[in-house]
Amino acid sequence: MEIHVTDNAMNSLEVGLEFYNKFLDNLDNIDISVSHFGNLKFTVIGIHNAIELLTKSILLDINELIVFKVDIDNDPALCYMLNKQFGKNRRKAHIAYNAVFSTNDYKTIEYSKTISLIKNIFNNEISNEDYNVLVSLGNYRNTLTHLGYASIFEWYKILVILNKTLKLILEFYVDKISKSEQHFSREILNQMNETILKSGENINDIWLASNEATLEGINEKIDGYFEENIEKMKIKQDEEYGFYESIDFIYTKQEKDIHIKWDFKYSYLNEAIIIIDDNKKIVSFISIESENLKYLHDENDLPIELEKIWINVPKKIMLFEDNKVYKFIDKSISTKLDCIPGKVNVLIEMYLKNR
Repeated sequence: MEIHVTDNAMNSLEVGLEFYNKFLDNLDNIDISVSHFGNLKFTVIGIHNAIELLTKSILLDINELIVFKVDIDNDPALCYMLNKQFGKNRRKAHIAYNAVFSTNDYKTIEYSKTISLIKNIFNNEISNEDYNVLVSLGNYRNTLTHLGYASIFEWYKILVILNKTLKLILEFYVDKISKSEQHFSREILNQMNETILKSGENINDIWLASNEATLEGINEKIDGYFEENIEKMKIKQDEEYGFYESIDFIYTKQEKDIHIKWDFKYSYLNEAIIIIDDNKKIVSFISIESENLKYLHDENDLPIELEKIWINVPKKIMLFEDNKVYKFIDKSISTKLDCIPGKVNVLIEMYLKNR
């Protein structure tokens, strides 16, 4: 039996997808058993191993010696392979293939080095965000393999990382793997896309449930924010949580009535509420990350009430896309406003100026 690096990677990918779909198919059963979350663990292990091997497959095609930890001077077998490579004018010495059958204890570079190399070699195609996704995947793999996981809802973050990893495989690895069409069948490509869609249908609900208390506090601050300066306000709220879905109102500027309608998008990808207008232009972002929230604390320094939030307003026109991650915290991209009760006119004026 022979199984080479890329074949090995594809096997791990198929196993990971199998366990991922088992996990997703059981979400509605409120199954908190070890076996249910075991499916998630083996999903992470499988897809992590696939990424590591796919990355090493690409690196092996670039230069085999960057993948192996070898002492060439003191390794006659390796010297022989390199001699054969030169003598027969081959592109590769096929070290990986020979290492499988060798009595030498060949070791390859660690996962962290692997993804660092692929990021630096393909720095125009793999973004910092992509790299951070792969780092997170490795961290989750280590935690789930060696320790465990303790969270009621925040495991949705693992699903986010898994989906981003699968997208990276589709958008980068499929194109870079040698003889890709022999490994990535139409069936496996469809399965990855279908799994991403299936997972995406559930993540936002899990994210809302996970952050219900925080989002409720932010919605209360929004209530106060819209208290003054607007007329004939119609508010639509989510039936399950009572969160803002849209707000339709009249704003008077220089004795002229202006009709404005804003929708509220709850984005797990951005960990934020994104307010957009009816042309999908982004009005503002409200991050739910801790650095954007200021709490009152009790005598034991425990947070008891959300005191203050901030709003980020784009400096240039930005259009909303459901599956896009925005770097809205960057000061070069947005202006930060205090969300002060009754001061929504500041946001409205900025919106009208750039509309």
